[in-house]
This record gives sequence, structure tokens and C-alpha cells, in this order.
Amino acid sequence: MAQRQATRRYPDTLGFLRDWRDQLSMSAMLFPPGALDDPAPELKVDLVLPGGARVGPIVVQLINTFADGSTAFRVVDLPKTVQDAGAAAEAEKDRWQAYLLSTGELSVVKRGGAKSGATDSATDSATGAAGPAGARAAAEAATLRDRVLRLEAEVRHARALATSSGGSGAPTNDTYRERGLPVPDVGDEPPWASGKLGDLSLRTVFMRLSVEKPTGLLTLSMPDGRTRWVFIQKGGPVGFRSDPLDEQEVLGVLLYKAGSLTKEQLAESLALMETRGIRQGDALIELGVFTFAQLVLVLQKQCEFVMVRMFAEKTGTWTFHALDDLPERFIAPPLRVAAHLFRVLRTRSKTIPADEMAGFLRPRLEQYIYIKAGVERTLEEMRLTADEQAFLKILGSTSFRLRELPSVSNMSRGQTGSMIWCLTELGLIEFRGEGTTARSDEKIAGMLHSRKQTLEKGSYFDQLECHWMGTSADVEKAWRMFNIEFPADNPGKYGAKHEPDVRRIIEGVRKAYDVLSNEAKRREYRATKIERVMVEQSAMMLAGKGDMAIMKDAIAEAYDCFSKAAELMPNVGEYRLGLERAKAGRR
Repeated sequence: MAQRQATRRYPDTLGFLRDWRDQLSMSAMLFPPGALDDPAPELKVDLVLPGGARVGPIVVQLINTFADGSTAFRVVDLPKTVQDAGAAAEAEKDRWQAYLLSTGELSVVKRGGAKSGATDSATDSATGAAGPAGARAAAEAATLRDRVLRLEAEVRHARALATSSGGSGAPTNDTYRERGLPVPDVGDEPPWASGKLGDLSLRTVFMRLSVEKPTGLLTLSMPDGRTRWVFIQKGGPVGFRSDPLDEQEVLGVLLYKAGSLTKEQLAESLALMETRGIRQGDALIELGVFTFAQLVLVLQKQCEFVMVRMFAEKTGTWTFHALDDLPERFIAPPLRVAAHLFRVLRTRSKTIPADEMAGFLRPRLEQYIYIKAGVERTLEEMRLTADEQAFLKILGSTSFRLRELPSVSNMSRGQTGSMIWCLTELGLIEFRGEGTTARSDEKIAGMLHSRKQTLEKGSYFDQLECHWMGTSADVEKAWRMFNIEFPADNPGKYGAKHEPDVRRIIEGVRKAYDVLSNEAKRREYRATKIERVMVEQSAMMLAGKGDMAIMKDAIAEAYDCFSKAAELMPNVGEYRLGLERAKAGRR
């Protein structure tokens, strides 16, 4: 059932301020991958603001579901309460900034780029102690100073707890750590799963995590004394910690090596970390190197890098402990490891000798193939190509013997075998000795009924199963997939009794294709179905996502985003230029 309600909580002002600047102030909401199960086109969202005040329900309309599983919504009418909270968060930020400037704990940057103290504030980009802003800061200084002193006292208390823990050095929930994420104490609890590094057990457990979606702590212990902790949220990694620290995995070092950070910016961020006791991501935001949204993408790339290194470990052991919650709130969404593993296996399958692949397939030729129950969500998260999606649709439509599959597959015989090998390796399909005719006919009838309902009530985009933002290339791809599923020269594919329904569906979808395949007609039709403001906001968000994709060198994603932005708003030069940048990166 489609999810129609959601709640978004902001436990602190900083988190709310980030969302206010990046999304809410522009009447938009972006939910990370995994936050929503199956969002309806219109959702009612409650916001729990810092301090506990609940605002809602706020009506939001689905704009787009992106390739990484994140979903973007347009806020129909942002309540004044939320607008007031945004203004209050901005004001609180300004008060803290003025206070820190007045005490000399924060330097500012002149427009020319040189650093300055608070005494130069008349020409600075931030307001210092001089003038009316300085007077207001002085009036509030005593209260703010008390708050800072209380925070410092709490840190000192946490440090004292760490040093008085009996000298064992064992991490506890109260332990203060100078650098890195706090590691929860799992005590003597038996692990949810365990195994050895270098075999298939780690891959197997990650596939299990991706299906069952628990939260917990994965611990890798190496013979040389190294330990790595991976924080798992809803089945995917969101952060990590290593002991001893591996400088090659540090965010700043990775960004510097990738050319996304200058030596000066790296040094500045490290200095800010030392003086302020903040993490590098927060320091880079404060220095204006990244926006909050860009930092989220950067942290995801860092997590991917560490994950690849983790799978390369050949000796040692691992354990996973399920937890009710993690020790802190992670801003990056869970990494979809199943998608990474599938892509690695697809590449490896191309190098498997033909006789070895035949040896894998031969014993299973007379068996029936089934997609395992409960893995549907994992398959959706694997970012499959259009051909791979079509293959799974065929596989799930009825019961096929492996011997029969190449004759109905949309792929070549070799590619079909490769897909079966990959899905078997990941434990997503199973083989049985018998097929189920009743099950197959029931699924066919249900699929055809759904198609007929869409013909009666859905738009042309729905009928062709193409998103309303679709470009000409997307329309052609959807049409090819439809013809694989409903070949015009074989209307009896699903049996004689279903042939009249199949002919009706083919005729109806062909009419939709005739309109959508014409660029001018497609845009004219879209304008009758989608509000202009939603089209404009969607194009803006796609362009922003395209810019971030270029930054992380995801050229294919950038090309897709800018193609859709230019499709929606063809007269906006900025989107056309972005598309040209993405095209240049593909060459």
C-alpha cells in the first residue's frame, strides 16, 4: 500500500537550519533513500521542530524519484509556523556568530579573501562587534557565555568518565572520543551473524541486511590488531571508524586527492577542527567549500570508498550486532550495497569461461526459476538498467524452466546466463523442481487487469510506464520494453483466453506512444497534466542534482538530470549549458 503520511523530526536547530536553507525555504522537501517505503503522489507530512512543536499535516506532491532512491516533493503551502521557525533559526545563527566574533573565537573572511578579526567588521562579510549588531551581541553575551561554559563542562565530565573507566580502554556509551564516531558497547550479547573475511560470508550477510534492513554495528577484526567498525542503518552502511585511524580514508585527504579540495582549504579545515572541536564536514560547510546537500553526497562517496576496501580484506573475522538505534544521527542515507555487489558480479560474469558458465547452468536446465519472496525492495534499490528490469519482469511473470528462458528472454543467450548466475550468487532467485501453472495464470491475469486499469484512468505517461519528466530517449526505451512484454506479432503470448485483453492493451499504448514520441506533442500534453510551477521546481531540483553529480564525477547521472531539466524547461539557457557540460564529460 502506498505511504500517504510521514513525519520529519529536527532534534536540533542546526539540522533544521540546514533543511530550511536547502529545501523548505524553496517550498521543497527531499527525502533520502530508504526514508519512505512507497510514497503516494500526494503525501501529508508532519514536521517536529526543534523544541518539540509539531506542525502539520503539510501537503506535499511527489515531483521525482531519483536513481539513488531519494524522493523530491513540492510543498503546496508552507505554514507560517515553519517560516517563522526558519527566521528564528537564522537569527540564532547570527547571534552565535556575533558572539564568537566578539570573543575572538571566530575569524571572518573579507570579500577579498584575507582573514580578519572582529575589529575589521565594517568591511567584512560577517558582522563584528562594532555598530548596532555588536551592541546587541554584547547585551546577549552573558547568556550565551553561560551556555558555552555549560557545554564545555559537559565535555570535561565526559572526558573524566573516559579516563576513570578502570583503565581498560573498552569503549562505552559514555566514552568521550577525541576523533571519530562513538562505538556502542555490545557487551556480551551474541552476534546476529558472524564469519571470516576472505570468503563469501561477508557478501552473504550484506545481502541479508539489504533484505531484512536491521540497524546495528558491523565489527571487522584483523590479525594485525586493526579494527574497523561499520555503522549500519536500515540495512546499509552510513558511517565507519577505524583503529588505528587510516589517514587514506579521512574525508579531507580523499577530497584533496580527488582534486575537490585545495591544500589551503584542507589546512584551513584542520585548523578549524582543532580550535572548534568540530568534524571536518562541518568545518568545510562553515568555510563555504560545500553546501550541506553537497556534503551528504561527499560522505556517500567516502562510505563507498571504505566499503570497497573492506571487501578487499582477506584475513580476519567479522561480527554483526543488531541495535535498536545508533549512537548518533547520520546525515548520509544508507549505502545500497546490493547495487554495488550486483554491478561487480555483472562485470566479473563477462570474464567467466564459457565451459565454466555451462557447468553452472547445466544441472539446473530442467528446474523452474523463482524470484525469492521478500527481495522485491532490494531489487528496486539495485539501480538496474532498462534491459535488466525487463528481464526480471519476464522472470517474475510466470514459471519458466531454465531451458525455456532464453526463448522468452529480452537478452541474448549469453547475457541471460550471466544474469541468472549473478542473481543466484546474490541469493535473489531459487530453483525448484516443479512449476505452478495456477500461480502463473493468476499472475498474468493480475498483470493484465492492472494494465487495463491504467488504460482507463492513467495518463499517457502511465500507460507507457514512462515518467512524466521523460525525454525522447526515455520514451523510446519504454516503448522497447513494452514491445518485449507485449509483442504485436504475438498477441497470444499469454494464452488464447487472454488474447483480447492483450490486443486492447497494445492498441491503447500505441496511441500513447504516438503522442509522446513527438517532442512538441509530448510537451503540449505534459502541460495539460502537470502544473507549471511543479515543472519549474522539478527542473530546478534536477539541475541542482546534476551539478552535484558532476562534482562527484557521476557523468551518466549528470547527463540524465540535465537532459530532463532541459526537457521540462527548454528555454532556460542554464539547463542547456549544464547538458553540454555533461555531454563533454561523456566523451
